[in-house]
Amino acid sequence: MPSDFDFRELLISLDDDMSNEERKRFVFLLGDDIPKRKREDPLVDIFTILIDRGRISPTNCNYLVEILERLKLIALAYKVALFETKRSPSISLPTELENNQSINNTHVSSTTTSGNIRKDVPTLEEFLKDLNASDTMTISDYEQNTPTDTKSIVAKPEPTTIALSLENIDLKVFENDSWSDEFLQKINVNIHPYEYQRELVQSAIQAGNTIICLRSGGGKTFVAALLLKYYSIKKMTLSNGNETKFLAFFIVSRRAMLKQQCEKLKQIGNLQVIACDENNDVTQYIDNYDVIVCTPQKLLNCLKPKTIFLSNIDLLCFDECHDTVVRNQYVGIMQYLMCQTIDHIPPVSSSPIIIGLTGIVGLHRPSSSQITRQLIVLCATFNCLTITTVMKKENEIELEQCVSRTAE
Repeated sequence: MPSDFDFRELLISLDDDMSNEERKRFVFLLGDDIPKRKREDPLVDIFTILIDRGRISPTNCNYLVEILERLKLIALAYKVALFETKRSPSISLPTELENNQSINNTHVSSTTTSGNIRKDVPTLEEFLKDLNASDTMTISDYEQNTPTDTKSIVAKPEPTTIALSLENIDLKVFENDSWSDEFLQKINVNIHPYEYQRELVQSAIQAGNTIICLRSGGGKTFVAALLLKYYSIKKMTLSNGNETKFLAFFIVSRRAMLKQQCEKLKQIGNLQVIACDENNDVTQYIDNYDVIVCTPQKLLNCLKPKTIFLSNIDLLCFDECHDTVVRNQYVGIMQYLMCQTIDHIPPVSSSPIIIGLTGIVGLHRPSSSQITRQLIVLCATFNCLTITTVMKKENEIELEQCVSRTAE
């Protein structure tokens, strides 16, 4: 059971994560719950009033989650909702999943624009599943809460534990075949992917630029990590021994997700991954790191003064690509790829692969035409021609079982 002290600590962290404008809008939505004379008070005082009036408590955060959702502060709503439901110590999910999942050695699927779109689960429940499952690569509470001293490791990335032997890796197996234990060992993947995850990875490879649509709790970040490893290995293999550098950006919609997503990606192995916080600039990491996790504004701040060029980036992965809060910033990045006739935009000699990740397209039970429109807008925004989703019936069943198990 969450304690009162932990709850107040959570509220302080919410205050820290909000901008001044977000705080103003938050208080505005509270309406008559806050006396007029108190509405200019610090946010911690506002929280105190809500506690005293019984509107929020360690075991009742629904009101707080609703306000955050209405403000589209989804990452903060995640944090609060998880706190309320977290009654017992977290389980190390990778170990449990490895013990329970099996490799069925079935073949690759295809892509679609209307396949496995979840309609029958409320938004909050989807969010809870997503965070509780931690995209099938859950890290411990200690790891999630341990601060990353980015300044101290800029020049010294963490060494990979096992070096890859590129000559022993058959990319055709990665692209089109089943993945045996022997193959996973060769590419140094210690967490066995589910068959539906392999299907998504291989379909995305065939598609090139694509939007990966996977319901919450299905492991979108793990799928993205596997794709990052594939494209890294492919570039190293095609270099024929010449010195080359793989560079990818994993772009998160909110600062609160930086460290969490960074830690998940690190678990794929053999990729140097760093989270770029607000105190640093991404340019200081490009020489020593393969994957930079940052907010869209961080990358835009380098594209505008031309300190980074898209031609030097191998892959751009947009997490929560449906997020309307950062839509303009996502579009701002994509214009450097798609608007080559504009004078201030430099030419792109080699375009990066574009991967979009989404898990909530089609919630709130919209009509088929509304869903189609959502998908078309996403594809147009990110220069994608396909939506990649789970298509094989047996893999849909496996996905359902996986999400149900991780939600328990």
